[in-house]
Amino acid sequence: MDYLAHALLAGPLASDRVGGVIGDFVKGPLVPRPNWLGAALADGVMLHRRIDSFTEMHAAFRRSRSRVSEGRDAPVWGHPASPGRPSAPAAR
Repeated sequence: MDYLAHALLAGPLASDRVGGVIGDFVKGPLVPRPNWLGAALADGVMLHRRIDSFTEMHAAFRRSRSRVSEGRDAPVWGHPASPGRPSAPAAR
């Protein structure tokens, strides 16, 4: 669902849509821009991060998340625009 939301919110530019989809996989700072990431795609990834940050701070999202994850305050998606992702449970 996250990919669909990012593709919809990205707008008409293909680079913003691609950046929205790959945004969860691009790690690290974007300033200065990494050599391997073009300027247009970097803009799309930045948009992805801004959308995630806005969503995670929105009151409606926090209420919904609290219904599923009682007592959890950590952001859902971890990247530089929002503080880290909770660690995965240890394998048994």
